[in-house]
Parts: sequence; C-alpha cells; structure tokens
Amino acid sequence: MTNSPIKVISAAISLLWLASGPLAAAMTEEHRLEEYHKRGYKWPLEKVVPDTPGWDRIMRRRFEQVARIEDGNARYNGWMAFMTSALLATNYTENGWGLTRAPEHITKRLQQRLHKTLVEMDIEEEHPDGTVTTKKKIPQGRGTRKEHYINVIGGDEDSRPIMIQDHRENDEILMEMKPMFEWWSGVDLEGSIAYGIRAYRNDSNLLMHVDKSSTHIIR
Repeated sequence: MTNSPIKVISAAISLLWLASGPLAAAMTEEHRLEEYHKRGYKWPLEKVVPDTPGWDRIMRRRFEQVARIEDGNARYNGWMAFMTSALLATNYTENGWGLTRAPEHITKRLQQRLHKTLVEMDIEEEHPDGTVTTKKKIPQGRGTRKEHYINVIGGDEDSRPIMIQDHRENDEILMEMKPMFEWWSGVDLEGSIAYGIRAYRNDSNLLMHVDKSSTHIIR
C-alpha cells in the first residue's frame, strides 16, 4: 500500500487493479435537493471535465442519447454513467488514452494459450426424442467456460464469449505489466484481479458502456 490513491487498470486480457474511495451514505430526497442547491449544481450541466471543445461535444451527444432511453431504470443507469464520464472520472494523461505494444514475449504467451485452448471437438448431444446429433464445440472445463450473462455482452447460448482461465499465469502477467501502466498513468497501482482472456465469437458483441468507476479507471 502506498500514500498515493489506489487506482484501477485493465488491459486487453482484463487485468484489473483495485480502486479505493469514500462510500457515499444514503440520503433522503429532501436532503439531496438541499445539498444540490447548496453546492450550486445546475442541470443540464454547464460544463464538463475536462472543459475542452471535443469532450464537451461528445458529452452533449451522450446526453441526448440517454434522454431518449424509454425505460426509466435504464435511463437512470444511463445518467449515472453519464455523470461519471462527464464530471467524476479523472484524466491521468493529456488525451486520456494511449496506444502501444505489449511486450512481445507476453503477446506470444497469450496467443499460445488462446490457440491451445480454443480447440473445437465433436460433441454428441442427445435430444428428448432419443436422437443424437454431433456438433463441433469448444468443450467446457478444459481451462474454458462460457462468459456469464452480462447485460452489455450480447450473444445467444451458442455464441457467448469464451473465458480462457489460467489464474497463475494471469497473475504473473498482471504483475509484470504493472510498471508499464504505472509509468503511463503516473500513479501507484495495486494488483487486484486478472480475469484472463475473453474470446468473442461470431454473433457475440460488446455493447457500448461505461465501466464501473470503483474498479475500472485506467484500462
């Protein structure tokens, strides 16, 4: 643990570092409105952070998109995500993102695990009428599992992404790449979670979303 705030990071193989921060206490609507006016808040927002023309244009467009959501619960979640992006999330670099190459030996290590694990096999399926059909599938339990149902990942039962698991190797890569992300972000990081490789398949997709502000800040 360091004196610097613990931040968050994720890479292409879903490497995460844990974030910490104060927990907001629940408040009544009357108290919320009182604090809203006391702090001089206005709606719609007069400015976003950072207050640059490009970011302002993106956030105004996002505001209009969320306002068109018909479902009340989904619209509320959309506003929460919008406020995280527009005001709360910190820019740790000038542009907020960067593109570089991962160390070649790590890339090869992940590629080898991907191709070694994602091997289709003939799987027999017995149906209620007694008939048996054979389909080529990636067997479960050989270091793989189907991704859990997540509302921002689309795909039916046969096309959900495959998670390729190797906890020991994930942790090793997490820690080896940690200094790279610390150098890029300029903050100290603490290892938290290494999910592994998520392999998207035909007819599966990742929908537009804003990641959790408590754990997915630098990615």
